[in-house]
Amino acid sequence: MSSVDVECLIVGAGPVGLTLACQLQRYGVSFRIVDKLDGPVIRTKAAAIWSRTFEFLSQLGLEKEFLEAGLHCCSANLYSEGKRFLKLHFETVDSFYNFVLMIPQHATERLFREELAKKGVEVHYNCGLSSLEDLGERVTVGLSNGETLTCRWLVGCDGAHSAVRRALGLQFAGEKLDSNWVVADLYLEQAAMDEEIMIVMHDSGPTALFPLGDMFYRVVAQVDEMAEAGDFESAAGALRRLFAERVADLATMGEIKDAGYFAIHERQVEKYQKGRVFLAGDAAHVHSPLGGQGMNTGMHDAYNLGWKLGLVSKGLASEALLETYNEERFPIGKKLVQATSFGTKMITQRQPLVAALRKQAAKILTQLPVVQHKARDTLTEVNIHYRSGPLSKEPDCFPRAWRFKKGVRSGERAPDAVVTSNGRETRLMYHLTGCRFHLLLFGGEEQDCWSAFAAWVERVREKYSELVQIVWIGVDEASPPSAEGELHLIDQSEELHHLYAATEPSAYLLRPDAYVAYRSQSLKAGELDDYFKSWS
Repeated sequence: MSSVDVECLIVGAGPVGLTLACQLQRYGVSFRIVDKLDGPVIRTKAAAIWSRTFEFLSQLGLEKEFLEAGLHCCSANLYSEGKRFLKLHFETVDSFYNFVLMIPQHATERLFREELAKKGVEVHYNCGLSSLEDLGERVTVGLSNGETLTCRWLVGCDGAHSAVRRALGLQFAGEKLDSNWVVADLYLEQAAMDEEIMIVMHDSGPTALFPLGDMFYRVVAQVDEMAEAGDFESAAGALRRLFAERVADLATMGEIKDAGYFAIHERQVEKYQKGRVFLAGDAAHVHSPLGGQGMNTGMHDAYNLGWKLGLVSKGLASEALLETYNEERFPIGKKLVQATSFGTKMITQRQPLVAALRKQAAKILTQLPVVQHKARDTLTEVNIHYRSGPLSKEPDCFPRAWRFKKGVRSGERAPDAVVTSNGRETRLMYHLTGCRFHLLLFGGEEQDCWSAFAAWVERVREKYSELVQIVWIGVDEASPPSAEGELHLIDQSEELHHLYAATEPSAYLLRPDAYVAYRSQSLKAGELDDYFKSWS
């Protein structure tokens, strides 16, 4: 590898670029993060952080900061004809963060910047991309401040109008939806459901109200016509009219602080990687804001790419690992674009017959527990998986416990539960913050339960000690044959054993982003080598 100025250049300092910066900082990857803007923009923009995203924030060590800065919203209410027909509770989501954190995007960005500043990292503003050239072993970049630098990788997190994407010559295929929208930040003088999401279905179009605390709301609504995007007076007038028509029985509008128009585009780039350059977030995919998934999905892109860049930078993985970024994240983006497109077209359809059928179907289907469960898990993103991805491998056979086969599968999000460590109550995920894989070894009550892991443990200590951390999980105080640097957690309630279907000695290999990579009960020595051989 030729010498470079930094290993990674991040173009774009929004939530996606800042998430990646925090990831790379944890892994010790040298990087710079630049943005063409003059400085931080104080706008609400994306305002929802869902459960799975918050789990990533916890891994980054930012749980406390975000919990204190945002509003914990525990339910969403859907109304039609002035009456509520659904209250969707988030408390039943299978996550310790069973809520949506409502927080303005500028606050999210500020918390990330403050975390980076503690580590001596600053965002370089007035510094956009002017040119790039991928030379095979490095990328040469020209910046708008006149500077030229070289980097090992470049990641474009620079939004829907991405300069990085244009420089790569990649198509951003898609379309503009045939609907107009107004968005605003405003105060309500009263609301039927304070500090809860309210979505009002109406024959003239939907209106959504998202609480940000102290009766301050983000409001998004469909309108018939729209003026220039930044026409405050026109947008404010449209809001007052639609409030009177659609929302008057549920909320009273107060002062409007900001308002404007927007149109919805749904597009996706054909590939998230070209050579040594990657795209993430809106630079790779844009879609309807239905469900508030956009920023979260972009942050997931960054988190997925970040740990892979980190391991390759450390020499713990080959660059073949980086190719799995597109293989894993492109299908997620494609599915999201398709789902939000379908949903938006359904709720904005004005034809009387279609609207009438939609209204009746919504009232019936949303009462079904299975529909509510699917909606909760989709919104909170806890059901995102990589089961068919290149890094997910199931064992060739399930030799003993049939329940294990029906347990959490490779590619799925790893379950969390309360455990005990050194006499103190804690959670499994609080211990999986290291920048490597974690091998969970589930023992049982049998006196010699730990002996089943001998071959795997020997292999990890011999060959994968830098890449994999061993985590022994027992049901009592009996000490496993652990070595220095390995963890011992006690699952006294056996909840964790139940969640992982570990009725007998079982092993789960977790990726750095807490998805299951591989699982086994046969525990043969060669299984780990078989898993890692393609990219380690």
